[in-house]
Amino acid sequence: MNRKSLVLCAALAVIVSVVAPVAADPVTNIVVGFNYPLGNTIPLGGIVPVEIVADIPMEDAVIGWGLDLSIDSLSIAGLVGPPVIGPAFDPALAIDGDALAGLAPTPPGVGIWGDDVVLATVLIQGLSLGSTGLTLSDDNPADLTEGFAVEPPPTGVFADVVYDAGSLAVVPEPASLALLVLGGLATLRRRR
Repeated sequence: MNRKSLVLCAALAVIVSVVAPVAADPVTNIVVGFNYPLGNTIPLGGIVPVEIVADIPMEDAVIGWGLDLSIDSLSIAGLVGPPVIGPAFDPALAIDGDALAGLAPTPPGVGIWGDDVVLATVLIQGLSLGSTGLTLSDDNPADLTEGFAVEPPPTGVFADVVYDAGSLAVVPEPASLALLVLGGLATLRRRR
């Protein structure tokens, strides 16, 4: 190849690299939400387990996490006892006292990743009929025990997180519901 051809090929390569669209890295986020092993209804007075789960991409493998759970209407449902931290993590100190924090077990620096990783299981009791929302959040960076740490201090890098909201409905217990149905049928029969 002559010198002119080499210069032309090099110029063409530069033009193609500048003009060709550059594929952006996809934005990955940890997605945290709820799993309702028994459905998202609670019988009045009953208690159901609700799992807090996360989809954690491999590139955001987590070495520790902490978060907050809020029940929108505490007159409808409330927490019973402390949470149980998921099997992939060891319980960790949560400065705010809610015990929703976990650390990847030893060896240190090895992160946890995967789909539907159980962070914690909470027990929620139905206190009165109605529906209520469930909200997850964190106070990071103000509270460094919250968020999803992907690198240990001193760098302390935290992943981007998307929190999915949840909801629960408190319904009459089955025996009460059966009595309501029977009472309704009796009322209809008397009207005839």
